Amino acid sequence: MALTKAQLVTRVRTMTARTDVDTQILQFLNDALKRAARYHTWRDLMTEKNATLTVGTYRYSFPSDMKECLGVRIIDSASSVWLQEISQVRMDAFEPYPPSRGNARPAYYAVDGNYLELFPPPDSAYETRIRYSRWPAELSADA
Repeated sequence: MALTKAQLVTRVRTMTARTDVDTQILQFLNDALKRAARYHTWRDLMTEKNATLTVGTYRYSFPSDMKECLGVRIIDSASSVWLQEISQVRMDAFEPYPPSRGNARPAYYAVDGNYLELFPPPDSAYETRIRYSRWPAELSADA
């Protein structure tokens, strides 16, 4: 049985015998959701986002709701290719400044905080699809 946000707040308020802490209860519930999401990736929170690459640009922002990057795919005409993930440390050792090597179809990607780095930088405006898990939406006071 799924409970609504209002039902959860009411249960906590009843168990604590407090009526003056609704804001704190909501914050605790949101913290608990985020904490649970750190330890498990639910299928319902997996999604994909399409983007078009810019020629010569190797660094892109991830979606703001992204928790974890699960894969990056380049769609080139009728074919699609999964890029190989490498660590940021390996990317830096491999090529500290990717634009210095020239442009081609990307083969590798690295996650650098909230950024996706591609190597080599794209030589065309490829369509990409980023598969990622997202953070659960926060419960709002009005929902």
